[in-house]
Amino acid sequence: LFPLLLAAAPPTMGFPVADEVEVRLPASTHTIRGLRYRSDADAADGTPDGGRWILLHGWLDNAGSFDRLVPHLFSLGLARDVTALDMSGHGRSDHRGSAYHAVDFAAEVTIVADALYGADARFSLLGHSLGAGVALLAAGGATSRVTRLVMLEGGGLHHSSSVSPAEQFSRANSKLPSGRLATYATVADACARRAQRNVV
Repeated sequence: LFPLLLAAAPPTMGFPVADEVEVRLPASTHTIRGLRYRSDADAADGTPDGGRWILLHGWLDNAGSFDRLVPHLFSLGLARDVTALDMSGHGRSDHRGSAYHAVDFAAEVTIVADALYGADARFSLLGHSLGAGVALLAAGGATSRVTRLVMLEGGGLHHSSSVSPAEQFSRANSKLPSGRLATYATVADACARRAQRNVV
């Protein structure tokens, strides 16, 4: 359904205009920004989440990547209040100044949902690529609140067959980054090292 919608021209009649939104993380000067689309129409009132959606972009992308999709959520009666986030270090959101882990992005999703919709409000998540993985983690951490999960070009957590996904995830989260920046003599050396570690 969603690939077909992205190919179609977005509807223009009655579509709400985006407002910029900012949410400051607790006990921090770090601000998450994004675009919020709201409609007074009651078309989505019958949905369990009241038509509230949080959209999460892919790696090195931003909230604007959903410009063609958002109108369709409204025209189909699925949405009343949609927030497309610029995740930390992307778009207009602040950079962390520390490591970027998927679980941290997921925690930020919950903080934004609390700030915009209320601490107990239910909402749906839609993510693309990196955002799909973050949406999966956020949904897993807020199962009573997330009513729908849409993952575009995303997969679940990868794990080895000898270790459960939960155990592997726990191990990965216990490894803190060293804080040291790697340096290489040449670009070729850096590329070879990244390829060796299977992260390209």
